[in-house]
Amino acid sequence: FGNKPGPPLEDRAQTPRSRSVCKKTRFQSENGGRYGAESPAMATPSEPAPTPGQRDELAESLAELFTNVSHMVRGELQGTNNQLSLLEKMNDRVAQEYSNYGDVAAGLRVFVEQLNEKNEGFDEYISQIDTIDQQVTEFEAVVSMLDKHVSLLEKKVKSAYHTASNP
Repeated sequence: FGNKPGPPLEDRAQTPRSRSVCKKTRFQSENGGRYGAESPAMATPSEPAPTPGQRDELAESLAELFTNVSHMVRGELQGTNNQLSLLEKMNDRVAQEYSNYGDVAAGLRVFVEQLNEKNEGFDEYISQIDTIDQQVTEFEAVVSMLDKHVSLLEKKVKSAYHTASNP
């Protein structure tokens, strides 16, 4: 289109709208009054075109924003990763403890089985002890009878000896 740029955006914003619509624009005047051609002033973007200094500052700001967001996301992910790692270690430790409890329970089961086997072995001895106790009770009864009989014989011998010595 034209070689000359339109007035700066600040100037365009200050000019009354009726002036740019009703009168020919400078671009139309330069192009022979053709109304079909658009001037750069008529095809304006919603925001002013940034200057090279503004572009560098904007690029730096955006780069800093993306870097900060990246650091934030990385930090959040690292925190989540740390939590998952801790949870995994805790699960491993608890599994190890439960495994140890299982080993202790298995050892106790074996110990109880051994005690039951010994107890069954004692049943034979207990019956023998009961038999011996019964025999001892019977023997004590026999001894008691013999003791009474010996006492009676002793009395008879003393009485016979006493009567023989005293005629």
